[in-house]
Amino acid sequence: SATVFLYKRAASSPSKPQIEITYTFSTGRLSDTGDWSNSVPDGSDPCYVIHATAISQNATDIIESSEWSDPVLFVKNGDNGSNGNNTAIVYLYRRSSTALTVTWGETLTYRFSTKLLESVPSGWSQAIPPGTDPIYVTMATAYGDTDTDTIDANQWCEPVVLAENGKDGADGSSSYMHVRYSEYSDGSSMSSIPTDSTTYIGVCTTKSATAPTTAASYKWMKFRGNDGIPGTPGADGRTQYLHIKYSDDGETFTGNDGEDIGNYIGTLVDFNQSDSTVFSDYKWKQFSGDLSIDIEEIQKRIDESADNIYDTINQKEEGIYDKIDGDIAGIRGSVTDQINIIQETIRKNYDDVMTEANAILNSYKAEIGQYMEFGNSGLVLGASSSTFKTVIDNTGMYFKEGDAIVSYVKNTQLHIPNAVIESTMALGNFFFSPRSDGGVSLVWQEGG
Repeated sequence: SATVFLYKRAASSPSKPQIEITYTFSTGRLSDTGDWSNSVPDGSDPCYVIHATAISQNATDIIESSEWSDPVLFVKNGDNGSNGNNTAIVYLYRRSSTALTVTWGETLTYRFSTKLLESVPSGWSQAIPPGTDPIYVTMATAYGDTDTDTIDANQWCEPVVLAENGKDGADGSSSYMHVRYSEYSDGSSMSSIPTDSTTYIGVCTTKSATAPTTAASYKWMKFRGNDGIPGTPGADGRTQYLHIKYSDDGETFTGNDGEDIGNYIGTLVDFNQSDSTVFSDYKWKQFSGDLSIDIEEIQKRIDESADNIYDTINQKEEGIYDKIDGDIAGIRGSVTDQINIIQETIRKNYDDVMTEANAILNSYKAEIGQYMEFGNSGLVLGASSSTFKTVIDNTGMYFKEGDAIVSYVKNTQLHIPNAVIESTMALGNFFFSPRSDGGVSLVWQEGG
């Protein structure tokens, strides 16, 4: 036996089917049902339901028109609810060097469709204004069931500072490198001009353009070795000439064809007695220290021995550069080592955290996997050792025993192909209960 239902939408109570309808127990389906439906049809009219009981020892049972119950209202659309209320938080901004208060007394109107006030108090705006003074903000809440709401002056909160410019930072400072020369390792009797006997160089970096006058302020190092074993006499050479020019910008000579003192010094050694007039022929360096150099003394030394001065300059220059390059290389190497240590520590900590997280995740997956599975068939709930499962996909929710669907929810309906009611069942105002003779009673109960 089986209880069979048919549904139909109509503006008023419809008539029962006037034809014989065949019910098949194995499929739970009815044959041609006319203008009635096996499931709740789409539409906006009220939905009515009828039912009948199919009883037979055969595979099918024929249900006649008289076996169907009278149509009963099953469901209908409810009445429309009342309109909801609009709410919005409204802000006003103003820049000021002093604290502000709400000084206006007029009522302001806020329109929800434009999200703007229809007017604003003098000096205030609905967007942050440009300027440098601190930005003050006040706000109120608009609430209503129409497109507008009025906001009284006492509904605005006390203005507070939203943002303001920070204070200027401290001025930066320049660094200056100063170089001095000495015959002694402690810098005694130091001078700003190298000589044949000054085998030590002192370097000092300060925040002042004026060089320190005490030898202890410099770091001293030997930059010229002892004389070596005399070599074999060489072939007669040509006379070399050292040429010196000056520049203010490092691109052109100073006045008097580069003879006037400037910010850059250019040197050129060649076999020509006449100065070159080509700027790029010279090797240029910018002065960075005290320029209290006796130019006449330098010129005198140049005239006496161009070759000796040129060799001395080259040796000192190379020594300074080697020292600077060595210090930079040492600093770079130390920083690189520290960075590598930090990177390795971060990498190890990251690997340890990821290993622990993966272990926890895998454990969680393994535990959840005993009761939950994601696949092409959707989300499957139920113990892996049980044949009872709940499957949820894009079409509905299905309750299964093995591969058989016991019941399912789809299109806002609960479907139960086969059900065993062991005691009683109520459907609306209808009450079903078993009789002692093996039959079923259908009773109408007023008031449910």
